[in-house]
Amino acid sequence: MASQNLQSVDTIKVETVSATEPQQEQAHNPWPHLDEYFLIKSREGDKLIFNCNMCLPKTVPIKAHTTSLNNLKQHIKRTHPTKFMQFEMKIKIGSFRGKIKKRFSSDSNSSKCSSELSSPYSPPSGKKVRQQIIAESFDITATGSDIPQAAVDQKIVNLFVANMLPLHIVESDTFKRLIKTLNPSKSSMSRRTLGRQIINLHTDLKQYLIRVLGDVQWVATTADCWFAHKKGYLGMTVHWLDPITRQRQQAVLACIRLTGHHSYDVLAQAMVKVHYEFHIEKKVTRTTIGNGCNFVKAFVQFGEEANTLPGPPVAQDVDIGPDDAAKATLLAESVDEHELEYTSLEDFVVMPVAEPDDVDTVVGNPINLPVHMKCAAHTFNLVASKDTDAALQSAEFKGPYRVAMAKARALWNQQESSIMAADSIYAEVGRMLVVPNMTRWNSTYDSVVDLNTILETKRPVLHRVMTQLKVNNFDNQDVDFMNEYAKVINLSI
Repeated sequence: MASQNLQSVDTIKVETVSATEPQQEQAHNPWPHLDEYFLIKSREGDKLIFNCNMCLPKTVPIKAHTTSLNNLKQHIKRTHPTKFMQFEMKIKIGSFRGKIKKRFSSDSNSSKCSSELSSPYSPPSGKKVRQQIIAESFDITATGSDIPQAAVDQKIVNLFVANMLPLHIVESDTFKRLIKTLNPSKSSMSRRTLGRQIINLHTDLKQYLIRVLGDVQWVATTADCWFAHKKGYLGMTVHWLDPITRQRQQAVLACIRLTGHHSYDVLAQAMVKVHYEFHIEKKVTRTTIGNGCNFVKAFVQFGEEANTLPGPPVAQDVDIGPDDAAKATLLAESVDEHELEYTSLEDFVVMPVAEPDDVDTVVGNPINLPVHMKCAAHTFNLVASKDTDAALQSAEFKGPYRVAMAKARALWNQQESSIMAADSIYAEVGRMLVVPNMTRWNSTYDSVVDLNTILETKRPVLHRVMTQLKVNNFDNQDVDFMNEYAKVINLSI
């Protein structure tokens, strides 16, 4: 009996000691709605250590406190700026749901306590029990109530940017009513706020692209200039190979207005300024351009010579026999005979070096452009156009070409010069014709293809319109010729 008592005492002591020993706290994430961005690694009291999921495979530990998300926010804003707005929405959604859950749990606890205390023999409680709404009865919230205003604002910004809508629409009564109809608790933003958010989004994306291009050794760019609505624009894109996956990547660098005369020096300054803005002025290996004279002249005046990219070092300890040495000498001589000679303006003009962060120093000073390449599609189209001009010397080609193109140009001119003719074409065909544009090198081809489509599907209708406009109709020979013309030119586009 005594031994049993001693054993029970010892057991009690052991259990007491084990209960007083500090247990290792499990790493519990107080913000489970942020698991998409951060994975908790360890926890010591109120101190937390997270790993960023978006930085993988690189391990980036971030310290945080249970009462503050500031370190996590700063990491997203500094390292992943394109995800910052979405991250803030996740935080707001999580805190909102937490409040709802807390409210529901407190209501259920209060109702439970009141039900436990109340009995047929107890006096009625003085506290009124609130009747649950339908959403609470089914353990759901009202439709749209868990969507924060920030999420609505982001969707509005995406709508206007993706569809290039005028910003004043956001202040129209119909748009405001649309937002209120979808969710009465949400509101539309002002035009100025929308403009600022678009600018902030553009700035964040630009900084993100600069960081991505900072890890790339070589890039290639493209440049093009065009006119629309009596305004000139310059568009540039960048292309590179991902250092890890080796997949081809591309992005838009700029789509900016060009004012004044688009001379070669204006184009050169605009292109170099874009290169400096993204800190790729020393990484551009080639710039692909069209065959426009001003673009070509800009690279002739300011372009660099074509240097070969550095290759892997050649081993110096390889034994070379006499036969191999003779073959190498002959090969080098044959290469020298066919090698093109490039002359750079650096030999004659002192080119000042501009700081990457000071873009304004580039404007107005002598500029260095990278090596350029002409657009292959544009070049092939010019070859086809020259062959077409040369073929006009042949009577076999000259007759059908001029007859068919004369009828087509007469129809195009009628649409462009007469409102009544344009209305007649639209009323009969159901749409306007695609007409050639002198600023687009493939516009004639597009116009001929459009005519071929109409002749194939609505030939009687088109002939009726041409008769009304007193234009000669297309015969079978004209239709066959334009189909063959489109097939040939299509190979060069």
